[in-house]
Amino acid sequence: MRGSIVILFFFLSTALLSQNFIANPGFEDINECEEFGAKCAAEAWFRIPPYDLTVTDKASRSPHKGKISEIIVVENIFHPLARRVYLYTKILCPLIKGKKYQLSFFLNNLNQKGYLIEALFSDEELIAGKKNPIDYKPDLVFTVEQEIKKSEESKWKKVQSIYKASGKEKFLTIGYFSKKEIIAYRKKASNKKGDIVILLDDIQLIPLDKNEKVCIDFLDQKDKLYQQNYRHTNKISVDHIPEDRSQKIWNKNFFDKPLVKDPSIQNGATAILKPVLPYRSWNKKDTLIFEIPLVAFRFDQIQIKIEFQKKLDSFALQIEYLNPKKIQYLGHTDNMGSIEYNQKLSKKRATAVQNYLNQYDFFKNTSSEVIGKGELTPKTDNKTFKGRQLNRRVEIVIFKNKDNFYSK
Repeated sequence: MRGSIVILFFFLSTALLSQNFIANPGFEDINECEEFGAKCAAEAWFRIPPYDLTVTDKASRSPHKGKISEIIVVENIFHPLARRVYLYTKILCPLIKGKKYQLSFFLNNLNQKGYLIEALFSDEELIAGKKNPIDYKPDLVFTVEQEIKKSEESKWKKVQSIYKASGKEKFLTIGYFSKKEIIAYRKKASNKKGDIVILLDDIQLIPLDKNEKVCIDFLDQKDKLYQQNYRHTNKISVDHIPEDRSQKIWNKNFFDKPLVKDPSIQNGATAILKPVLPYRSWNKKDTLIFEIPLVAFRFDQIQIKIEFQKKLDSFALQIEYLNPKKIQYLGHTDNMGSIEYNQKLSKKRATAVQNYLNQYDFFKNTSSEVIGKGELTPKTDNKTFKGRQLNRRVEIVIFKNKDNFYSK
């Protein structure tokens, strides 16, 4: 116990010396993401919208230091204003009214001349799918005047600015909030989707009053942020508890079409903004297939492992906004055992997945079917142990078109 106290005291002493009110400032701590098939932002950070971002070789994601940097989208050249991506976190300690704080970070604006980056302090959380960041006015605008350090070799620049607190700040959001479109040529984009991106690293929010101490619940706030692994789907907040299924609202799409301009609005006035449909593609049969691997079940059993249930919860949240017409659950096995036994086992496992998802009203009220394929449709050869593992699975087929239903 005494050793624990010493360790805690040392940690707090270090925290008091650094006084950074931002958790995971260098993005080095990786979130143990429980989203189904999602690539998450770093621990303690959220993206708006929540999907992962990619850049081409035109824009290296090499960090300022360490192994990781984060990324925001300041504009999309094909959909101005509509497909910007923001990054936010919860501030670890309350800011004291009237006190001044220094916000600094390293940025790499790649092939852009301007900085195009701003910061918003808010008392409300800009939850993805609920809040549109461009409806807010940023508190800090970063320009060349805020630049204090520059590296010609890496193209990383350090910027900093001073913020006077109102005492109501809870969240920090970084991005480009202007309602003015950025006009850019395609060569300025960093990926095929047309995103103009800026890289971020090593964010610090430090009180200028050296006598200001870290709040008592500093570590508790950080732990809560790190423990929230179920947080990369729209409408998921910092404090969301996934087990509370009674609070979920279904049968209402999370998204509409991309940006639409009202033709009646002239002279470059502000466009009508609508939420953005995530990058999802349907194949020729208008279906999407999601695979539940062998690891979701114990050997020769049909019960879904508790640790995999959270992934199914996340899967459920992501599927609702696709508004499918039908859902099909296909069970598969390897060729070990008799054909009859494998067929029954595959159907039981597919039924177990269906029953679990039917806890959500959206799935329960959507037309569905369970089929046991047994060993008839392997993914790969059954001759090896690894191959047999890959073949033991449940596929969830999401149908956009009700007429394109798989045959038995």
